[in-house]
Amino acid sequence: MRIYIVEDDISVISILEDIVESNDLGTVCGESGSGLDLDKILALAPDLVLVDLLMPGKDGIQVVRELKERGCLAKFIMISQVSSKEMVAKAYLAGVDFFINKPINLIEVRQVIRNIRQQMENERDLNTIHSV
Repeated sequence: MRIYIVEDDISVISILEDIVESNDLGTVCGESGSGLDLDKILALAPDLVLVDLLMPGKDGIQVVRELKERGCLAKFIMISQVSSKEMVAKAYLAGVDFFINKPINLIEVRQVIRNIRQQMENERDLNTIHSV
């Protein structure tokens, strides 16, 4: 599974990369620190995008909406310190598949990514069945 990280905190990017790689959850195919480039994300066609909610410029909800509008088929995991039920609801309405609260918890991140991977495998199997 190819994973792209959109996060303005370099230390969080490093933690997420370490979790992904040390737990065989996939490959980090790219990251956007302070310079967000939606065209780059679309060109890399990740399976999963880990995106921070609060970032300078565009927030994570705007990023998810714009990527989906432009045809991105990736799954999205929103990561944030914000625990406002209203913001979490907005994230899900924008197309986020899971929401993870900061500080980053290894077990939670690992399990959520595994759940996403299982969901993607189930969707592929279902599409195969439908095409037969």
